[in-house]
Amino acid sequence: MKTEESSGTSSQTAATEAPEDDAPESFNVLAIGNSFTIDTFEYLYGIAESYGAENIYLANAAIGGAGLVNHIECLRGDLAKYISSTAGRNRLPVTR
Repeated sequence: MKTEESSGTSSQTAATEAPEDDAPESFNVLAIGNSFTIDTFEYLYGIAESYGAENIYLANAAIGGAGLVNHIECLRGDLAKYISSTAGRNRLPVTR
């Protein structure tokens, strides 16, 4: 956070841009969760892009309202109850 002073007063402003040297070449995320992870994906692609990531791939597997126990039960029972979606240059449609 940088501090700016003018006329004897100071204010703090948050940095809004990542340094170009810190920009990742690729940004890959696999999220396994519930509706909150679906909501997160609405913003995550834009955030990664704003930091200069070039190869962005996001994959999401979600069960609405599910907790960790639900995911473990699906894994153990080989149940396919997930809504999946991806975001990236080769975007795939949402599947159920």
